[in-house]
Amino acid sequence: MEVFRTDDKLHSLMKRYKASNRPISVDFRKMVDWLKPDSYTHIIHPYPAKLLMHIPHFFLANNLLSPDGGRVLDPFCGSGTVLLEAKLSGRRVMGAIILPENWARD
Repeated sequence: MEVFRTDDKLHSLMKRYKASNRPISVDFRKMVDWLKPDSYTHIIHPYPAKLLMHIPHFFLANNLLSPDGGRVLDPFCGSGTVLLEAKLSGRRVMGAIILPENWARD
């Protein structure tokens, strides 16, 4: 399987932001066009506010923010999209979530 890296794209985005010091629009589906929807187990959980899998993949497919073999903590992991992409990229993962259905009620 071919490994795609996003180092150059991330550098470009950082440069654009630094030049304007304003938010920039990013289409992660186009930027990470090698990912296929519903790959692996992204479709296993019907969580209503799922993170687009292209976003964590983009930020994990480089060594600028997270080195190969590094650790990824997602303290609000929801359906686990970041954790799954981190695990698939060879990182060690840890996540936590508090779901409303588990909250104590009077």
